[in-house]
Amino acid sequence: MANFCPSCGKPLAPEAGFCAHCGSRLAAGAPAPPQAVSPAPAAKGSGLGKILLIVVLVLGFLGVAVVGGVVYVGYKIKNKAESVAQDMGLNQPQGAYGPALRRTADVCSLLSKDELQEIMSLPIVRADREGNSCTYYGEAAATAAGGEAKVKESFEKLQKSEPKSVEDAKAVMEQLTKGLAGAAAATGSAPGGAVPVLKITVNWGEAKSQEAAFKIAMKGLTAGLPGKYMENIPDLGDRAYSAPMGAAIFVVKGDAWIEVDSRVMATREQAIAAAEKLLSRL
Repeated sequence: MANFCPSCGKPLAPEAGFCAHCGSRLAAGAPAPPQAVSPAPAAKGSGLGKILLIVVLVLGFLGVAVVGGVVYVGYKIKNKAESVAQDMGLNQPQGAYGPALRRTADVCSLLSKDELQEIMSLPIVRADREGNSCTYYGEAAATAAGGEAKVKESFEKLQKSEPKSVEDAKAVMEQLTKGLAGAAAATGSAPGGAVPVLKITVNWGEAKSQEAAFKIAMKGLTAGLPGKYMENIPDLGDRAYSAPMGAAIFVVKGDAWIEVDSRVMATREQAIAAAEKLLSRL
């Protein structure tokens, strides 16, 4: 913005000390007054507060909705489980599961490695306790050799078309599966090493809940498949079941739930023999 001489009114050069038109000395003028700046409107704290309040209320509502949804889903699942359990005859009182059995902290004491060695005809080098479980380890080289023998025998039966029925075919496929598992378990093991061949778990006081959970799980896993979703094993404990392909057997005895994991090497008959020996000591 141009300045003007106070004496003659002519325009002045920027920062001039004298007027070039009339020669008047110019006093050191104060800087031009700053342009008026409209004050910024005061921040409305209430606006931010309202936004935060809305966010909190929305999150709170969503939280209530999520919790309510979880409770509702849990309620439906509980009702469904109870309905399925009732259909399976699992709504008996706890007393129907028999008395509390003798408990032991060492499950391995219920079945020695030497006894399992005799049952499986396989060198068992050790039995390791793991909580309420006992894992039995077979000699790696012998396990591999036994597995390969099972595989060879299974293929020979299949080539000769020996299975005459569905049950025979299932037995051959189970033998083949166990043989492959035994050979694979020993692959890469050090000379003189050991591999797990059987695992037994005893859950004391949990027979009712474990049996119900097992039946519901098996029914769900095998939904749509032909045949029974599990096989009952007669004359073993109070009730006993075999998982598909003989991968395990499950036994109810009194208030105890016993699991025999036999995915590697042990046949169904060997797993049952091991369970019988253990049950005699409960």
